[in-house]
Amino acid sequence: MQTRTIVVDGIKTSYMEEGSGSPVLFIHGLGGYKENWEANLPAFAARHRAIALDLPGFGASDKPDVPYGPPWHAEFVLKFISTLGLSRVSLVGNSMGGHICSLIGATRPEIAEKIVLANATGALGAELAKGALTPDLIEMMGPVNPGEDFIRMFMGVIFFKQGPYSEKMVKRALADYEGGDLPARFNAYVKSMRGILGHDMVPLYGKIKAPTLVLWGENDAFVPLKHGHPIAEGIPGAKKAILPECGHVPMIEKPEEFNRIVMEFLG
Repeated sequence: MQTRTIVVDGIKTSYMEEGSGSPVLFIHGLGGYKENWEANLPAFAARHRAIALDLPGFGASDKPDVPYGPPWHAEFVLKFISTLGLSRVSLVGNSMGGHICSLIGATRPEIAEKIVLANATGALGAELAKGALTPDLIEMMGPVNPGEDFIRMFMGVIFFKQGPYSEKMVKRALADYEGGDLPARFNAYVKSMRGILGHDMVPLYGKIKAPTLVLWGENDAFVPLKHGHPIAEGIPGAKKAILPECGHVPMIEKPEEFNRIVMEFLG
């Protein structure tokens, strides 16, 4: 798996890729990073050129002071695809990444070959996700380290069960709070969160023409399963898959099942 940097519209963008063949672009969620897909890319690389990027504002990519949110990120992803010299890709997105994928599918159907929406935002409307996306939490996750106990509590919302994967994310989060780019990172987080909650995809789902799989961790406490139903019902011909005993990031918590289901769908 190779990690590269490319400049897209003046923004240094970090991404990793493996394999060759038809391209599949993996897009992380709010507060995530390209390494969220490190248990997935090798499995897909046997058939595809598997690519995962750090969205601007997150991971190792630049963190400019821009609007952020799904519409802005979707336009950036389109520029990223073009800069790589690609014209048509399959899109796999988790959480906010799924929101971005669905928006591209609805507004630029010539780009999306197939779409996978894993625990995607987009149908939250004005409602804050149960137990997670609250104003108090936003403030607590500000540019002052809230401490390891809080971070572990937050991981308890993200995952159904704790394991080596959650420990790794705790360490990554603590390291992020020690980084010199924390104010810019937090700015991107807050603007992206507000963008998610202010952008309703429900009226647009019917415009998605690409074959779409809506995949959900059944026990997601961050974006509960009830928010997946209008997505699956709104996209013509969408397929559904639910992973039991799984939380908000199925590609991390249950990578084998995730990889099998998604690879069967992509072909």
